Amino acid sequence: MPNSYVDMMNLIDFIWPGKGIIDVNAGHLRHLSKYRNLPREKKEIFTLTKRIKPFFIRVKKKDLKLPAPKFHNVRVNLPSNQYTIYAYIANKSANEAREDMRRGRSLLGKNKLMRLRQAATNIGLIEKILRSDAQEAGAHSVLEALDMIEKNNEIPAKYYRCLVLLREIQTRHGKQGKAIIWSHYVSNIKQLSKFLRVNDINNEMLYGATPIDSSNDYDNVKSRNEIIDEFHRDSSQLKVIIANPQAVGESISLHMACLNAIYMDRDFNAAIFIQSKDRIHRYGLKQEDKVNYYFLMSKGTVDETIDKRLAEKEKRMREMIDKEEIPLLSLYASEDEERDDDVKAFLNDYDRKHS
Repeated sequence: MPNSYVDMMNLIDFIWPGKGIIDVNAGHLRHLSKYRNLPREKKEIFTLTKRIKPFFIRVKKKDLKLPAPKFHNVRVNLPSNQYTIYAYIANKSANEAREDMRRGRSLLGKNKLMRLRQAATNIGLIEKILRSDAQEAGAHSVLEALDMIEKNNEIPAKYYRCLVLLREIQTRHGKQGKAIIWSHYVSNIKQLSKFLRVNDINNEMLYGATPIDSSNDYDNVKSRNEIIDEFHRDSSQLKVIIANPQAVGESISLHMACLNAIYMDRDFNAAIFIQSKDRIHRYGLKQEDKVNYYFLMSKGTVDETIDKRLAEKEKRMREMIDKEEIPLLSLYASEDEERDDDVKAFLNDYDRKHS
C-alpha cells in the first residue's frame, strides 16, 4: 500500500521509464492524496486510476478462496498476587491518563501501555522497575505480592494455560499438532521456551538475534532457516516454535506444516497482527485444512481492550483495502492519534469495570 500517489509514480516510472503513464507532477499527486475526498479531486483520481489500471493487478486475500479460520479467545484467571500487581499499574496508568486529558496533553506513551501489557502476561518482565516504583510510592501490598511471587517461584498463569493448550492440540491433531506461539518480548520468549522444555515440549525460538543462515560466528546455535526446515519435516520432533512478530511476522511461511497459532500477548498494532496471522493462513491451503488462532487473554486486563481495538482496526483496514482501487496507507490516523485512541479505549474499559 503506497503512502501517496507519488509512490505509484515512482514505481511505474521505474518499471516503464519515459512513457508518461502518470502524466501529473509529484506536487499535484501529493495534493490529490491529501484532498482525495473533494469533488474535483475525486474526478482527477478516477482518471488517474483509469490510466494506471492496465499496468497493475491486485490480488485480494478474499480472492484466494482460503478456508475460514477459527478464533478462540482463551481467558486466563490471574492468581491473586499477579492480579494485585496488575491492578496497581492499571490504576496508576488510568490516573495519569486522566491528568493528561485534563491538561490537554498527548496521552500515555508507549512505555506505559507496554507496562500494562507486560503485567497482564508476565510480571517478571518488569519486576525490577516495579519494585523500585512501589518502594518509592510506599505500595506495601505490591511489594508483598512481589515477595510472594519470588518466594514461591510463581509461574505466569498464561504459561500454564499455554502448556495445557499445546497438549490439547497435540492430542487432538497428533502428527499435525504443530503450533507457533507469538510473543512481543524476547525475555518472555526465552522464559516460556525454558518452561515448555522442562515440561517435555520441544521448541525452538525465532527472534531478532536468531541468525538467518548457518555461520561459524554462531557455534551450536540453530539458524532461522534450519529451524524452519526442521519444523516442516513430518518426522521431526520439533512441534513448537516461539516467535517474535516484529522480527519474523512477515518473513516466514509455515502454513504447509502448521495450522495453529497461540498468542501469548498482543499489542495495538493491527498491521503486525495481520502479518503474523498470515504466516499460517495463506495460498496453498486446502479447503479441509482447519486453521486455529488462540488468543490468551488475562481476565479484567488490558488484553480485553487490545482484543476489541485490533478487531476494529482490522475491520477498518480490510474494508479500505477492498473498496479502494489504490488504497493509501496515509489514510490511517497518525501513530500518536492511534495511541491516544488506544489509551482512551483502555480508560473507558477501566472506568466501566470500576464504576
